[in-house]
Amino acid sequence: MPETAESEQLKLSVLKRIGSGINPNRTMGPSNYCVGDTKIHARFCRTNNRSPHLFKFNINPNTLVSNHELWICGHVELYYLIPTSLMQRIYDDPDAYPDNRHPEIRVVSVDVSTNKITYKAGGGKLDIAEYRNKRL
Repeated sequence: MPETAESEQLKLSVLKRIGSGINPNRTMGPSNYCVGDTKIHARFCRTNNRSPHLFKFNINPNTLVSNHELWICGHVELYYLIPTSLMQRIYDDPDAYPDNRHPEIRVVSVDVSTNKITYKAGGGKLDIAEYRNKRL
């Protein structure tokens, strides 16, 4: 899905917030930024009115070259700043959900009501509460 001006503004607002006022710089591609010396892969997912507490993201090779993955869930007040080491662990899990069309991508679902992600066969979940609204 192409980047919209709205989603770009949301990303920049959250990136500035997590960097304590440091202006982010875009690096390679539409989702890669630097806040100071920290590389962040930022993604935004709109709220789905049918399931307002669930958000879908993916882990792709661009995620794994950054220092952190930033998942913005619906608005600037709700996001997760997750270290790449955790993203790598999920990505490498042999039971992680692969994308149907792109086998190099892993699919995850974030439940913001419980701060858990579902990412693997059998409903494997992981608590990411410590990364909610985290700053650098």
